[in-house]
Amino acid sequence: MYAKTFLGILCVFLFVAPQLAHAGAADLDLTFDNDGKVTTDFSGGIDLGRSVAIQQDRKIIVVGRMTNSGNADFAVARYNVDGSLDLGFGIGGKVNTDFDLGDDEAFAVVLQFDGKIVVAGSSFSNSGTYDFALARYNFDGALDLSFGNGGKVVTDFAGDSDEARAVAIQSDGKIVAAGNMFNSTTATDFAVARYNPDGSLDTSFGLNGKVNTDFFSSDEDEAFAVVIRSDEKIILAGKRFNGDDTDFAIARYNPDGSLDNSFSNDGQVITDINGHDDEALGVALQTDGKIVVVGGNDSTGNRLYDFVIARYTDDGHLDNSFSFDGIVTTDFATDFDEAAAVTIQLDGKIIAAGVSNVGTVGNFALARYEADGTLDGSFGRIVTDFGGSDAALGVALQADGKIVAAGYMFGEFAIARYEGDPAPQCLFCDDFQDGVLAPDWAYIKPSWNEANGNLIGTPSSKKAEATANPAFGGCIQCTVKATMSTAGGSSNKVWLLAWYQDKKNGVEILMKEENDKWVLKQRSGGQVVTKVNAAATIQPNVFYDVEVSFDGTNFTLKVDGVTLATATAGSAPIGTVGFRVKSTVGSFASISVN
Repeated sequence: MYAKTFLGILCVFLFVAPQLAHAGAADLDLTFDNDGKVTTDFSGGIDLGRSVAIQQDRKIIVVGRMTNSGNADFAVARYNVDGSLDLGFGIGGKVNTDFDLGDDEAFAVVLQFDGKIVVAGSSFSNSGTYDFALARYNFDGALDLSFGNGGKVVTDFAGDSDEARAVAIQSDGKIVAAGNMFNSTTATDFAVARYNPDGSLDTSFGLNGKVNTDFFSSDEDEAFAVVIRSDEKIILAGKRFNGDDTDFAIARYNPDGSLDNSFSNDGQVITDINGHDDEALGVALQTDGKIVVVGGNDSTGNRLYDFVIARYTDDGHLDNSFSFDGIVTTDFATDFDEAAAVTIQLDGKIIAAGVSNVGTVGNFALARYEADGTLDGSFGRIVTDFGGSDAALGVALQADGKIVAAGYMFGEFAIARYEGDPAPQCLFCDDFQDGVLAPDWAYIKPSWNEANGNLIGTPSSKKAEATANPAFGGCIQCTVKATMSTAGGSSNKVWLLAWYQDKKNGVEILMKEENDKWVLKQRSGGQVVTKVNAAATIQPNVFYDVEVSFDGTNFTLKVDGVTLATATAGSAPIGTVGFRVKSTVGSFASISVN
C-alpha cells in the first residue's frame, strides 16, 4: 500500500517531556476533567483519535480507530462539556463500527445541519484492497439506516486501494470525501467523491460521482484535507512526490468536479518550501477567501521537520502579506514538529495543532499566529504531555473561544482543552441555559415561564414572545445570533427577532420545521420589503446556531456557519432583539448581538 505520513505511523514510547512556558489563552482548561486532559480506551488495544468536531450543545465528538479481535474498526466517542463520556451516546459514550471484517479506520468527522454525524475513512474489502468508507450516525450514536446500506457506504475508485482522509458538507447537504487512490500505473492520485444526502454517489460530479487528479505525472499524490467555499468550489490539500522529495499540493475543483482554471490557471498549485520534503495535512478558509494550509517541512533533509503554514490568495498564489513570502515555519526546539490540523478564530488568528517530538516520543503541540503570520505573543507555542507518546491530529474551536485538540496518547484517544480567548463582547447577550432571563427582557406575552434552561410556555399559551432592551438601532456591521430549536410537530415555528420594533417594523428569521425552511423577512410600515426563503433540513430537538448580519446594504443569513441566503435590505434596520415561539415547544439556548 502507499506510503503513510509520519503522523499516521508515529511510534509510541513512554516519555515525560518538559512543558513549554505559557499563560492565559494557552493554559489547559481545568474545568475539563479537572486537569484539561482526557484519555479514552476502547478495548485495551491500540486506539487512535484522529479528528474532532463540536456539537451545538458543546458536546465533543472524536473519531478514529480501535482494535477489535485483532482488526481495526471505526471508533467514535462523545464527551460532555466537562470531559466525561456522554452515556447517552452508544454504549457508555462509545461506538465502534465494523464494515467488512477487515481493518477499518476513521480519519475525519463532520456534523450535518440536523446534528447527524458523518465519519469518513477506509475499509479493507474482501478483495484485499482498501476503499473509501463513510458512516453516518444519529444523535444517539446509532447508525442512520437512511444512509447508504444500513448507515454505511463503501466506494471503490479503480479496483486498487483507496482511502478517504477528509470530509466536508456542502450547504445543500451533499457530502464530499477526499483522500487518495491507486491509479492504473500503481501510483497514487488525489481522489474526491461527492454523495447525495442519502449516501448515493452524486452522478452530476465528475465521472459518476468520483474524480481523481494526478499532479503532473507524479508517482505519489495524496490529499489529507478538504474545505468547501460558499460557491461550492472544493479545495483539497496534500502532497505531491517530486522525484527526490515531496511538495505541498493544492487542487481546486468547480462544483461539477472539473479543475477550476481560475486557480493558478489549471486548478493545481505546487509549493516547494526549501527543496526538501513538505506535506500539507490541514486546510482552512479565511473569511476573505484566502486559503491557509498547514503541515510539515523537512528543513534540513534529515527528517527534522518543522511546523509550516502557507497562505494563498484566491487565485492560487502565495500571499506576500503573510510573512512577506506567504510561508511561515515554526521550530519547537525538538527533533520533529508537524502540524496536522488548523482552525481560524473569528478575529483572524490561526491555530495549528500537531506533534512535537524528541526522538521518537511525541507530545501535543499547538501554535497560534496573528493574521500576518507572526507568532501570537499571548499564546505562542505550547506542548502538552499526556505521559506517553502523544500527537494532536485534530483541532476545533468552541463557541466560547476555548480550543479543543484531539489525537492519541500511547494507544488511547486523547483530548486536551485550552482556555483560548473569551467569546467576543456583545451589545446584548443572554444565556438561557441557567433558566433565568436577564432583567431587561420585556415579555410581550406574559404567560411564559422558565424551566430546565430553556424557555417553555405554559400549557394554555399558543404564542409567546419577548424582547430585550436597549435597542441597537443604527448598528451597522452587527450580527444577531441565536441558538434555537423546535421540538416536533407541524405547527411549530420559532422566530429570532432582530432589529425589531413591533409587528409592523422589524427583521425576522423564521424557523419552519414542517416544510424545512428558513425565512428571512423584513417589514416596514406593515409591508414586507425584503423576503428570502432558504431550504434546509430542520430536525426537532436539535439546536441550530443562527445568525443574521447587516453590512449597511445586505442581510446575510447563516446557519451553523454556512451562508444560506443573502438579501438587500429594504430600509436601514432599527430595533431591539427578541424571540417569538408559536405553540409551547420552541426553545432558545442563547441570543446575542455582536
